[in-house]
This record gives sequence, C-alpha cells and structure tokens, in this order.
Amino acid sequence: MRGILQWRPWAVLLLAAALTSAIAITDWKIVFEATLGFLYMFPLVLLGTIWGWKRLLLAAVFCTYLSDRLDPFPVDMQIPRNVLIFMTLATAGLLARAVTKAYRREMDGLARVEQEMLARRAAEEQPGGSVDYVFDRRDFAGQSGGPPAVRDAAGDLAGPRHRRIRAGARLGAVGE
Repeated sequence: MRGILQWRPWAVLLLAAALTSAIAITDWKIVFEATLGFLYMFPLVLLGTIWGWKRLLLAAVFCTYLSDRLDPFPVDMQIPRNVLIFMTLATAGLLARAVTKAYRREMDGLARVEQEMLARRAAEEQPGGSVDYVFDRRDFAGQSGGPPAVRDAAGDLAGPRHRRIRAGARLGAVGE
C-alpha cells in the first residue's frame, strides 16, 4: 500500500478505472448465482488514497449500480443487497482515505523532525555558531526538588540555578 501512496493521482485513477471495468465485464459475462459486487471494494480502496469523501460516496453509488444491474438476483432481495453493498464499498473507501491521511500526516511530521535535526546539527558544527541548552536543576530533580541527595546531585549538574552549556563543549566526567 505504501508504494501506491507514492504514485501520481492519475495513475491510481487509471488503475481503479481498469479494475472497475474488468470487474464489471466479468460480472456481466459470467452468470452464476453469486455477486461479484464485493470486488468493487478494491478500486474504492485505491480511490480512497486520492479522493475526498464526496467523490468516494459517488463512486460507491456507481459501483453499487453496476453490481445491481450486472448481477442476476431477484427483485425481492434487491434493496437490502444494494444497501449492504453500498455500505461496504463506502466504508472501505472512507477507511482507506482515513488511513492515507494519517500516514501522510505522520510522514510530514517525520520529515519536519528530520529537517529540524539536520538544522540543529549544522548549527552545532559551525565554528562560533552554537546552540545553547539551558538546564535548570528542576530538570534533573523534578519540580519539588526531590530528596536532598537528588537536589545536591542536580545542583552539581546544573550549577547554582541555571547553567548554559555550549553545544559541543566538553562536560566534565564524574569524579573530575
């Protein structure tokens, strides 16, 4: 699925149209007492990666219409079957849309974090350009300061109240 998310929208649309056509022709030519309407789920999942919800619902209506016209079922079961097929197709398409949006949002966030990391690394490596990190003893001992031993250790690490440490500066090892 990740590969399809990187395709151009027109390629996804062409693949979905080809699948829909193949399913419709197969459903029309092969006559047996079963429906192939559930197969329209695959083109709708593809369309869910590129279309909004209104177009997806219209595509689900169209595929339900094709399933209704091309399947040999008696009229007395027609309405419940059409509702079931439409709901299945619409749910599959909308679920694919939601998963696609979440995936793209996560990938955008990951790209933003990577850019920020590279920018920080570049700023740290430049001579004279430093990134200041500010440590507060509360960062080490918690808001309340913790027990006395923790407060003393935090004071040793953070200094009197705040200590600025230049990025790349050598910090003393324990016991120095």
